[in-house]
Amino acid sequence: MGEYVASRGSKGPSWDPYDVAQIYAMRNDSDKTFEWLDHAWSYRDPAVHYLPYDPFIGRFKDDPRFIAYCRKIGLPAPGDAEGPI
Repeated sequence: MGEYVASRGSKGPSWDPYDVAQIYAMRNDSDKTFEWLDHAWSYRDPAVHYLPYDPFIGRFKDDPRFIAYCRKIGLPAPGDAEGPI
């Protein structure tokens, strides 16, 4: 799947990167989940703002990469403020 999305080049992704991150999260693959969250941010995928409400990616809320990602995109990280996750 990743190769197909990457092959689209400057046309942008054929899949929403956030959706791909969710798929990897459902498979419990944290490395690929965070890789695709970075793609989502690079493409300015508006879905990243649903992160605090996402039950699939939310399973990684204790991962330091999750906390760093929240801070990077301007969302409160778990522990910074009370929130849904």
